[in-house]
Amino acid sequence: MSPKGRRRSVPDPFARRWPKIMLIAACLAVAAAGWWFYGHDAGRQGDETIPPGTRAGDAPAQLEQAAKPAELKQAEWLSTAYRESLEKERRRNMELEQGLANDQQLLAQERERSKGLEQQLAARQNDQQLLAQERERSKGLEQQLAARQNDQQLLAQERERNRGPQQQLAAPQPSQELRAQPEGIIKPQPIVRRTGPRPLPKVTQEMPPFTLQASDLTHNPARYWQVTVTLTSNTPRTLDAQVRCSFLNAERSVAEASFGPTTVAPGEQISADLIGPPITAYVVSTTCRLVGQ
Repeated sequence: MSPKGRRRSVPDPFARRWPKIMLIAACLAVAAAGWWFYGHDAGRQGDETIPPGTRAGDAPAQLEQAAKPAELKQAEWLSTAYRESLEKERRRNMELEQGLANDQQLLAQERERSKGLEQQLAARQNDQQLLAQERERSKGLEQQLAARQNDQQLLAQERERNRGPQQQLAAPQPSQELRAQPEGIIKPQPIVRRTGPRPLPKVTQEMPPFTLQASDLTHNPARYWQVTVTLTSNTPRTLDAQVRCSFLNAERSVAEASFGPTTVAPGEQISADLIGPPITAYVVSTTCRLVGQ
């Protein structure tokens, strides 16, 4: 037979694909079995632990473990993830419970603090009420004091008004016989007593040039008022001095008398009786001063 007359044998393609088809069918069968097992046993057992594999070196067990379907592995992964999520949720709940306990403790402390503040506020309100009462009492006392001061001022004015007549009554006035001024009596002249120059005393502070004193307001036999003045020099120089005295009745001048100008030696002391008005005039007191100093 010629080559053209012979037919070339063509291999059957289905025969070459048969092993692959059998392998796919086996995988589908295993997947169906796993799905059935997961659907029935996983619902009954829940979180039941999958029994551990056999010991190392057991080849059939390793092959069986390697041949587990993907769905069963996914179920185990989901179970592990669920357990991890559950553990995280438990830890989170514990943290929340601890935070809640801390918040409750802080809330209790805040309540205690608020209670203390309320007590302080109540005490402060009582203090403010007492302060208001004290202010009202002080205001009343101030009004009473103002009224009393007005009364005292009026009393002082009344005393000042009555002071003149009282001084007139208390002053040593001459009798009616002495007041009768006889005719022909001449007013006496001042009697002067001089010591002459004297050594100055040692002093530690500065002294004025003169020291003046007035005393002994009385009436003389000639029925005139008189007062004794004493002038003392405090300077080592010779100076001129003049003294003038006013005879007063209720702070009003009745008459005046003067002595000098006269020359005063260093350290000298001069005493003079200055003659005032007749005793017919009421005199209560005198004031004396240096003229031109």
